[in-house]
Amino acid sequence: MHTAHLRRQRKLRAQVLSVQMAILVLFFALWEVAGRLKWIDVLLFSYPSKVFAQIWKDAVSGELWGHLGVTVGETVVGFLLGTIVGTLLAVLIWWSPF
Repeated sequence: MHTAHLRRQRKLRAQVLSVQMAILVLFFALWEVAGRLKWIDVLLFSYPSKVFAQIWKDAVSGELWGHLGVTVGETVVGFLLGTIVGTLLAVLIWWSPF
């Protein structure tokens, strides 16, 4: 009985993963088509094949890692500033009699 339950769980997990992968593939396919047929502004969104080609080119040339470091640094600084400013504003609002 327990093995049957485990078998059903594995089957369900496989089905869920299959649907998730199909949605992901469909999303990228629709994005590609939308970009190539100019349904979306390619200046802002481009299309997946071009994005992945640029990422690969930058990774191979070594340029990606510097850009990645700057992006991670900016993300951390933005998160910290947002947290500090948000906390200070919350404290001011909490202490405000109005």
